[in-house]
Amino acid sequence: MKRKLFALLILAALLLSLFPCAAFAEEPAEAETEETAETEEPAAPEGNIWGVREDDVIWYGVYKENPVPWLVLDPKQTNMGTEGLFLLSRDLIDKTQVAFDEKSTLWEGSLAQEWCTNFADTAFSPEESELVPATDKYEPATYPNKLYGLTWREVELKGEKVFFLSVIELEQYFGSYSPENKRTVKVCSLESYYWLRSPHYYHNDYHGIVLQDRTIHDYLPDAKWSARPCINLSVQNAVFLLPGEDEGALGAVTLPTEEGKHEWKLLVPLQEHEFRAETVSADENQLTVQYSGAEIGDTARLSLLVRDGNGKPLTLWRLEQPAAAEGTLQLNRAELALPEDAELFLFCERLGAAHETNYASPLQPLGTERAAAVTPAEPETPAETPESQSPAQEGGTAAQAPEGADEAETEPEPTAKPQGRSAAATDRDKLITLIAAGVAVLLGIVLIFTAIYKRSLWPILLFLLLLALATLVYIRAFHRLPELDLARLKELF
Repeated sequence: MKRKLFALLILAALLLSLFPCAAFAEEPAEAETEETAETEEPAAPEGNIWGVREDDVIWYGVYKENPVPWLVLDPKQTNMGTEGLFLLSRDLIDKTQVAFDEKSTLWEGSLAQEWCTNFADTAFSPEESELVPATDKYEPATYPNKLYGLTWREVELKGEKVFFLSVIELEQYFGSYSPENKRTVKVCSLESYYWLRSPHYYHNDYHGIVLQDRTIHDYLPDAKWSARPCINLSVQNAVFLLPGEDEGALGAVTLPTEEGKHEWKLLVPLQEHEFRAETVSADENQLTVQYSGAEIGDTARLSLLVRDGNGKPLTLWRLEQPAAAEGTLQLNRAELALPEDAELFLFCERLGAAHETNYASPLQPLGTERAAAVTPAEPETPAETPESQSPAQEGGTAAQAPEGADEAETEPEPTAKPQGRSAAATDRDKLITLIAAGVAVLLGIVLIFTAIYKRSLWPILLFLLLLALATLVYIRAFHRLPELDLARLKELF
């Protein structure tokens, strides 16, 4: 009986020694929660600045002398979840001419991948290619689940600009096929089957295709069907978005505002161009600009981009067709109906035909408001060091400075947000945790030797309970407390 009472006293002492650690471990949890909230990952992009909608068409690139129309699958983000658009070719390309591969269904190294690489190299100009980001994406196998009645192997893209849809993407953007759901293909010419990039899970000699009746099936990879490529597009890096049929008429570019599906093309920046502009004079409404390095000819325009104070494009004005590389341009703010706080950028525009990309020289900021509002600065005087100033001079300098200037200069930088517990209290908690752990180890040794000596099972059970409690305290307290700072512990004792 005495031994049982002694064992119960030992267990009670153990619980009391562990209680402070568990109690102290609760408060730092609040600080951890706050820190987690502060470092929370940013939300996914919510949209694009141009107002492009799902199922709109963007004309981008020229393949075999034909402009390529792309269907907008996602107007908010790429298929990688980054800022931009995810596009699928509206129509089939190279109908019944593309074999996936002669011997394998793997995407990497296939004839289908080679076709996509060749398309990216030939359909896009260097400037257009800059707005098509390389795509890295891994998709696991659908096993044991089925999509469209079949099981599919994993697929991966490694830095590719043009690629085929996967079965997972087909289901994500179009939905599963049913007689009521006709979104599997959307707008597409269906004179032929077209390839996916997903191979069949069980059969190495069958690959995914979309049939004419909008169903999904598998087929031998050496057959010749059509291509329907995909790209991601960094449309936020474009200079402006133009109507698809725009041909460069002078005046303001009119964008559609009514609801419905629209067709667009892009005004893409040129990295290098000789066009330069300089503001010569500006009054309340009239602005005189001298320029040089302009292109001449039927496809050249002097254009004005208007942005608001946040950098969002408002409108585009095509001012004139330059007659010479150098000249002077007169701008009337009232005639152009420019907002007072607008930012103005002049550039030389190179026109493309309808449904073909336009190009813009580097934007030349005019900055009329800023130039007119700035008061000429007074001549700077040599700065004097504190040693060279007399008390009277120091007083004069202080009198001329605005109120609170000294305080602003000497104001300490804001410190980090305080945590839930002080550093000293945290170290004290850590020390108590270490002591409790030592007591637990000693009691465990005593219980093991008692079980061996008395040949009894209850000390072993008590030891297991002790081990479980110690593990709980270790998880709840030891991991939440920072590293022990011995220097700060000296302040406590």
